[in-house]
Amino acid sequence: MKKSNPKKRGFTLIEIVIVLAIAALIMVVVFLAVQGAQRSQRDQFRKETSNRVLSAAQQYRGNNSGSSAANAAALASYVSATSGAITANGVTATLDASATPAVPTCTTAATATTATVVYVPANGATADAVYTCLESATGAYKASS
Repeated sequence: MKKSNPKKRGFTLIEIVIVLAIAALIMVVVFLAVQGAQRSQRDQFRKETSNRVLSAAQQYRGNNSGSSAANAAALASYVSATSGAITANGVTATLDASATPAVPTCTTAATATTATVVYVPANGATADAVYTCLESATGAYKASS
């Protein structure tokens, strides 16, 4: 009489590979969600910093008989930024202190760790403007009060 094979215990190689593939897929989805949330948080910091600089420009204008600051360096004390840099959430935002600031083109997304905030004085316009490039989009973000 033949002996019947006892039931095999354990998993087959195919079953293990399928479980690992599903686990890897779940890890990728979670990683992408976390990356998106971090990018959004960094962009929010850039927007808040731009609004903070715009508020400083308005405060400067109020304290100086309605005249605009000549450049971003004049606003540093109003922004409470030592050496014109503000750091939070792993991003360092610096004020562009060039003599002739211009609206940034932002043809590529901002990097994850840096942000440049550009202050454009009114110079005949009705209001000062503050711009920055975002990581999640191309085109300059304009701060508004």
